[in-house]
Amino acid sequence: MFMAIGSLGVGWLAPVSELRRLPLFIWMRTEAMGGACP
Repeated sequence: MFMAIGSLGVGWLAPVSELRRLPLFIWMRTEAMGGACP
């Protein structure tokens, strides 16, 4: 299980700057508009 999480983490950390910026940007916009209700 830790192996799967580890490989997933490595695959996630490769393009992390791009993958994290877009959802964060969208979330920040929805949060600013007051429509971020999980």
